[in-house]
Amino acid sequence: MAAGVDVIELLLDELVDPDSWIDRSGGIAVLRRFGPVAYRALIVQLAIAETSDAVELCCQALGIEPASDTADYALEMCSEDPEVRAGSAFVLGYRRRREYAPLLVPLLADPVQRVRAEVIAAFGRLGRSAVPLLRQVRASRVPERRYALAALAQIGWDTPEPRDLAVLARWMQAKIAADVPEPFVPQDGWYAIQPLTGPRYSRRSTCPTRSR
Repeated sequence: MAAGVDVIELLLDELVDPDSWIDRSGGIAVLRRFGPVAYRALIVQLAIAETSDAVELCCQALGIEPASDTADYALEMCSEDPEVRAGSAFVLGYRRRREYAPLLVPLLADPVQRVRAEVIAAFGRLGRSAVPLLRQVRASRVPERRYALAALAQIGWDTPEPRDLAVLARWMQAKIAADVPEPFVPQDGWYAIQPLTGPRYSRRSTCPTRSR
């Protein structure tokens, strides 16, 4: 994949160069074929774009419509401050900016757990419109593919591809095994507890638990 990234960066340099000899429509088509593998380099180039022409070219390669705030969001995604990255992901999700979903993809593999969590939550808010993109990420050889599965599960348990269901089941079992039950003091709240003993449950039991 490293060789592919080198090709992407060289192609991008030529694409945004006003004196370039390459066919721009052909260059954009090649970058689109790279898919999520090219997103990180494209977003970096978008963040440092110095002309509206460069912004438009990067947006075309990402498959998004350029707007007045597009480069600003890209710049925030590339910030060295994890709070800025997390905050930008939250805003895109909160405002349901579905058209900017590709900008979130590289942050799925962010080194800071809080940023990853905000991105997964943002995809959850974007909803099913983001499913094709996340499935494309899952099918790509990129670090983000692991967390794309968590984002799909956040949207709905029926969104992962069938081949990913076993992976998701193993992941859930590992998390359950690592969980440590926390003690609580019964108070005045009551919840109905459904026993998980089979595919169909015929009984309900109740037990006191803490109001939340």
